[in-house]
Amino acid sequence: MLALAIKETDEYKIERCAVCDIELLMLFFADQWDKNHVIAKSKEFIDQHFFNKSSGTYNFLIAKRKPNMELIGILGYIPNFYYDKSISSDNKFIWITNWLTKKNNSKFSGLELLIELSKHENCSDIGIIGLSEYAKCLYKLMKYDVGKMDHYFIVNDSKSEFLLLKGYIKKTKSYSSGENSIMKKIQNLSEIQLSHNLKNSISNRKPTKTIEFIKNKYLDNPYYDYQVYGVFNPKELISILVLKLVKYEDSTIIRIVDFIGEDESLYGLYIEFQKLLKQYDAEYLDFYVKGMKLEDSCFELKEEQGAVVLPNYYEPYKDENITIDTAFKISGEYRIFKGDGDREHPRSFEIIESAKKRIEENYANRK
Repeated sequence: MLALAIKETDEYKIERCAVCDIELLMLFFADQWDKNHVIAKSKEFIDQHFFNKSSGTYNFLIAKRKPNMELIGILGYIPNFYYDKSISSDNKFIWITNWLTKKNNSKFSGLELLIELSKHENCSDIGIIGLSEYAKCLYKLMKYDVGKMDHYFIVNDSKSEFLLLKGYIKKTKSYSSGENSIMKKIQNLSEIQLSHNLKNSISNRKPTKTIEFIKNKYLDNPYYDYQVYGVFNPKELISILVLKLVKYEDSTIIRIVDFIGEDESLYGLYIEFQKLLKQYDAEYLDFYVKGMKLEDSCFELKEEQGAVVLPNYYEPYKDENITIDTAFKISGEYRIFKGDGDREHPRSFEIIESAKKRIEENYANRK
C-alpha cells in the first residue's frame, strides 16, 4: 500500500512511511544519527515495533524535499493502541520515539512533522521520554510540560557487598510489614479477575493500559523476558507490576518497568520485595516513575546530587546515574514508567540477533 500523503507544499511533502521507503529511512537514520542503532541495522526490529497492519505503512512520518524527493526528516511514534486495538479513540496516546531532520538543513525545521502528527492521528495527548538539551528547549517553546522522572529503589538488605550499586549507606528506617498484602507471580493474565479499584485505575489514568496491552507489549516481547506480578489484598488483585531482570557480570538487579494500580497498593510491601530480591539474589530493585510519590512507601528516592549510583544503561553498561527527561502535552491525571515509549527497545543489535537465533532454535525443536 502506498504511503498516505499528509501535507504537500511547493518545497516538500510529508507522508506516512511506505514499505518502499523503509530502506531509505534506515540509511537516513544511519547517516544522520547512528549507523549502529537498531533502526539503522534491523528491518525486522522496525517491522516488530512500527509496522501498522491496518494501513500497510509504518508509524513514521517522513518529509521529502522536492523535486528529487530527498529525505529531509523523520518522526517515529508508537500509539498506545498499537498493543491493544480495543483502546478507544478517546483514550488514544502517542509516544514520540525518533525525531530527526537533515543536518545543515535551514529550510525545514522538523516542527512541521510534530504538528502534522497530532493532526493526522487526531490526538492531543503526546509524550516523549529521553530528551537532548536541544529537544528540551524545543518542547518548552511548544508549551509542553518538560520535567524529569523520579528514580526509586529498594536495596537487598541481606547483601553487604555490591558490584553495581555504589555510594549507598543503609538507613535505619523501619517499614510497615503490610500483613494483609502479598505479591505473587501471575502465570496466566487471561485468568485474572480485576478488582473494582483496579478497573478504575485503568480507566482514570493516562496513558491507558489494559491487560491485553501488558500481554502484547511485554509477555510477547521477542527480545526480553518480562515477568508479571500481582499485589493481592488478601485475595483481591489490587495492582499489577511488570518486572525485568537485568544481569551484568555476576550481578543482577530487578527493574519495575510498568505498573497498573493505586500508589497505596505498593505501601507495606517491604518484606515482599525483600523476598523477591533474595529469590533472584539481586542487588537492588529500581523504579523510574513520573506522576507517583512513593517516599512514604518502602522505596527510597535517589537524590539527584547524592552519592548513590544506580546505573541505567546496560547495553552497553555505563557505571553512572542517568537522568531521564520527559515532555508531555496531556489532559488529566497521568503516570509514566520506564517501560513507556521506546525506553525498553533494544539498544544493541546483538540483542536482536540473539532473540532471532533463540526463536529459530525453539521452532526447530518443535518440529
